[in-house]
Amino acid sequence: MTRPSNLPFNAYHSALCRALGKKGLQYTEEYPIGPYSVDIYLPELHLLVEVDGPFHFAAADKKRSDRILELRPDLRMVRVKVGTPMAKALGRILECASPQE
Repeated sequence: MTRPSNLPFNAYHSALCRALGKKGLQYTEEYPIGPYSVDIYLPELHLLVEVDGPFHFAAADKKRSDRILELRPDLRMVRVKVGTPMAKALGRILECASPQE
C-alpha cells in the first residue's frame, strides 16, 4: 500500500503562509511547544494555526490541541482545513486573533 502524498497539504500550507505574509503578519512555521510542533505561530497575535489535511482525526486532534493549550495557556488556536478558500481561512484566523472578552 502506498502512502498518500502530502502535496495538497504542503501546497496549501505554503499558500497560507504567503497570504499571511502579504497581510504583513509575521509567522513561524513548525513552532515547537513541548513535545509538539504547531503548523504556524503568529507571535504578534498570540495565535497558533493548525492546518488540517485529509488524514486528521477529530478526537485525536482535540486531545492534542487541549494539551498544547495547557502548555501555553497564553495562546489561542485556530484550525483551518486544507482547501478552505484563502479569503475565508484568513478571515477565520483574524477573527480568532481578535481580543476575547
